[in-house]
Amino acid sequence: MAHSNILSAQSPSNLSRYDEGIISELRTRGTPLSLMIGEEFSIVRAHVTSGVAARMLAPLGRGAVNKFKTLDGNMVLVDAFVTHAMARRMLAASRQVA
Repeated sequence: MAHSNILSAQSPSNLSRYDEGIISELRTRGTPLSLMIGEEFSIVRAHVTSGVAARMLAPLGRGAVNKFKTLDGNMVLVDAFVTHAMARRMLAASRQVA
């Protein structure tokens, strides 16, 4: 599954410096997904298409609120602080072919 690392222009009101930092970090690593593992929780960050984001966020159910931001060009920024088990489920869902 190919992912685009191209982000179309966003107005400053729609994309915070924090969001820009996440996207920049993912571009630097050359990957649309990033996982940071702590002792009890993980941070899942992704700059993916809306279809991939929907699959990743589905395991969270209503908990997905405020864990993503829609962007131009059918892209979504996912930034979720979750348990390790939930991070595994999100990453596994991101690899599924629709």
